[in-house]
Amino acid sequence: MSSDTTPGALDGLHSSNRRKLFQFNPNIDAGTLLQIVVILVGMAAAYGTYTSDKAANAARVAAVEKEVVENKTTVKESISDLKSDVKEVQRSLIEVNQSLAILKARPEGKK
Repeated sequence: MSSDTTPGALDGLHSSNRRKLFQFNPNIDAGTLLQIVVILVGMAAAYGTYTSDKAANAARVAAVEKEVVENKTTVKESISDLKSDVKEVQRSLIEVNQSLAILKARPEGKK
């Protein structure tokens, strides 16, 4: 097969005698209507998916916000418990320091 008799795939781009690669056809036929319907159905499906995902995300956010509020109250309670424990340890430390000071103040013979 020689290249003189077999038209190549790109011959339509360089030859002015052959038909153009793309032609504009102003007629509206069943194929055009079908393409429009497919595009509209695709857009509707994409919008439906978007709204359902948006609603699901809103529900997840609401659940996370509720959990954050619950955790915040738990953390506040834990912090207040820790503060009271620290105060109790401070009181005990003060008592130990006072007892130690009393013991140091005694003469060595009266133990």
